Amino acid sequence: MYENLKHWAKENGYVLKDKIDWDWDRYKDWIPSVTTILQLLVEPSFEYVKRRYASEVKIACEKGTKIHWDAEDFFNGDSEEIHKQIMKFHVLYNVKIIWQEVKINVNWFQWTIDMVWELDYLFYWDWRQDMNIDYKSSMNESKKYFLQLMGYKEGNGNDWAILYLNDKKFKLVFVPPEYMELWIELREYFFTLLKQWQ
Repeated sequence: MYENLKHWAKENGYVLKDKIDWDWDRYKDWIPSVTTILQLLVEPSFEYVKRRYASEVKIACEKGTKIHWDAEDFFNGDSEEIHKQIMKFHVLYNVKIIWQEVKINVNWFQWTIDMVWELDYLFYWDWRQDMNIDYKSSMNESKKYFLQLMGYKEGNGNDWAILYLNDKKFKLVFVPPEYMELWIELREYFFTLLKQWQ
């Protein structure tokens, strides 16, 4: 059972946990978040970095949080500060924001997504598409993020992209659709473990 997920985890350097953390209920409403479900996948090399360089990781997390809040405040008209790579992305892709930082609860799991935007293909083709996007304040790509965005897609039906960025550049990544099957396996595995936890 869950053989595809186990194989994928091993092949990509993740350890698939066999039990849920005791503090999994981050929103205190007994509904798991996409992030909570993803915590079943542990990346040993990153766990080492978190232990060895805890203060640097904390600074990086705080910077990432600030980038997210600055973007939300900017697009809400509450601030003039925004990361220049996010602004560059919005201008180059002619982004129309549909909504941002909204908590969604669907199919017995929940999440807060950074933004849903309208991808404008009119320059090349005659169509538009609503998409989820998640900002990552690092250029380090992780396939775990692919699963995260598949959870978002299951929740609201939109396709998705990841905007990796640093101070000098950004990269927009569209994830292969086969990750949906892996996400569903991971979600089902979480709920199987949750029954055992209860």
